[in-house]
Amino acid sequence: MLKDKKILVVEDDNNANFILSATLRRKWIDAKNITIASNWKEALTQIQKQLFDIIIMDIKMPIMDGREATKHIRNHYNGDCPKIVAFSAINKNIEKGDDNLFDEYILKPFSQYDIEEKIIKVLLAQNN
Repeated sequence: MLKDKKILVVEDDNNANFILSATLRRKWIDAKNITIASNWKEALTQIQKQLFDIIIMDIKMPIMDGREATKHIRNHYNGDCPKIVAFSAINKNIEKGDDNLFDEYILKPFSQYDIEEKIIKVLLAQNN
């Protein structure tokens, strides 16, 4: 189900956050289907180049946080936006109203199973 899906991972340059990308690549997704953007500008550049099935967005990033980046991305897609899964190191980064912005959340520490479960959940919802 996931091997043919195009995934954009938007996370800051913090090496600890690249654990998410490494986890995705290592187990169940072909590395060529994952695109990494280290900030919101790179993310916008990538979505102009290709269509993605799902975007995994770090909530806390420098310059523009994941909420603002998600708003820009949703505006770019004009209603036909891929599912966006937020991830954060701590639960307090999830704010009231985020349910209307993000389709799902991944909280650190996360397991490979957590990531897979959330991604499959939003992709199945997208197909219904």
